[in-house]
Amino acid sequence: MKTRTIVHLHGMFTDPLCWENWIPYYESKDHKVIAPAWPGRDKFVEERRKAHPDSEFEAFPRSAKRAILEWISSAKKPETRAQRSAETVAKAEQNIRANQWRQ
Repeated sequence: MKTRTIVHLHGMFTDPLCWENWIPYYESKDHKVIAPAWPGRDKFVEERRKAHPDSEFEAFPRSAKRAILEWISSAKKPETRAQRSAETVAKAEQNIRANQWRQ
């Protein structure tokens, strides 16, 4: 029998560990199994959560968070939204509010 290659793709909110029970099963059936991580999702979920700037962003007052999120979502082009999101993350890491005239 010819060996088949099986590629397992995980969902956006998980990591390749979701396939840890299936990989040995298919390998025992003489299949080659690949379970790659999405780009930027190559670390465990717990590690990514620790590196996420949510804690800095959550420290901002509710009104500031709402203004920042409205500013991001009001962008007409996807690339502008991505740029504003990146700016928000970078500034939140420094405890600075994006798009705020008064800090």
